[in-house]
Amino acid sequence: MIMGWRGTGVLALMVLGLALYVWFEPVPETDPTRSADFSDEPRQPNPTPHRPLLQIDPALVTRVRVQFAGQTREVRRTGGDWAGVTPTAAIADFLAALGGLGVLGEIPATPGELAQYGLEAPRTVVELDRQAGPSPVVLRVGERNPPGTGVYVQTGTGGPVILVGAILVWEIEKAFRAMAPIPGGG
Repeated sequence: MIMGWRGTGVLALMVLGLALYVWFEPVPETDPTRSADFSDEPRQPNPTPHRPLLQIDPALVTRVRVQFAGQTREVRRTGGDWAGVTPTAAIADFLAALGGLGVLGEIPATPGELAQYGLEAPRTVVELDRQAGPSPVVLRVGERNPPGTGVYVQTGTGGPVILVGAILVWEIEKAFRAMAPIPGGG
């Protein structure tokens, strides 16, 4: 059926009226506590604040030892500079990255369950000696989580299994490549 000029005029007036309504209708202010999923449930702030993986002061770290890929490498701070690393800023960057990593989750695993997280015989072990506080700080790094976005770690030998971002593996590899091998140390 073909529409006549009257039908077309009525349709044009309806479209014009709708356009004017949309143009002049005030936009409601957004409420930041309202959910974006239209469920009308209030949005709750993240109840878990960022919890750092390690609470260390990089300026107080005197030795970094990394066991990775069957090799061990170590650097020591001598008079404010790191000996045995090229570029020299690599260890400072590594320590800053460690301090900035947050815990994504904590898994209450028993010692018998450590193998499923790659922590019974960890792939990587990082030791940090500090001027103050208990030393060394030991970070045992296991396998990646199934999606590959995180990695399982354990602080010390009896701590809980912690999930952190997989960027930790990249940061360790980057620091390890910058460190000079220990003569006769693997």
